[in-house]
Amino acid sequence: MPSFAIDGLAALKNKLRAAIPNARKEVKTELYQFSEEVMTESKQRVPVLTGTLMSTGHVGRRSAPGEGVAEGPPYEDGESICIDLGYGGPAAKYALYVHEALEGARAPSPNWSWTKAVAAGKEINWTRPSSGPKYLENPLKEKQDTLAPRLRDAAMRGFKQG
Repeated sequence: MPSFAIDGLAALKNKLRAAIPNARKEVKTELYQFSEEVMTESKQRVPVLTGTLMSTGHVGRRSAPGEGVAEGPPYEDGESICIDLGYGGPAAKYALYVHEALEGARAPSPNWSWTKAVAAGKEINWTRPSSGPKYLENPLKEKQDTLAPRLRDAAMRGFKQG
């Protein structure tokens, strides 16, 4: 039975360990870029009455449950690299309802701005090109197949720098 030895394996392991911070930094940068692209497309699809809902779209880190998302780069949670995309801030329930409004522009509350506008005879343009429900989910689904290769390439860039 032949035997062989590999010289330099310990050095290779050390070099890879040293490159991990660079790889994680590159992955964070790519994840942020991807998330911004999704949010940009999403803002083209969110239904608009006054523009308030559209202006609440953020890419960043959720501050606390129910508080929405504060803009910022990806963050680390243990071994994971995370980023949150969302709308609404204090009006998160409204944003969620509009996002899931598959039956059309019928609000559960007469106090919501677009409900008042409809009652006053104003027509809401739910048919702005590609606007309507699933305004965040659909752009994400459309781009999701590009994420893994992009993150792989980003990690490789980081390892090459190390």
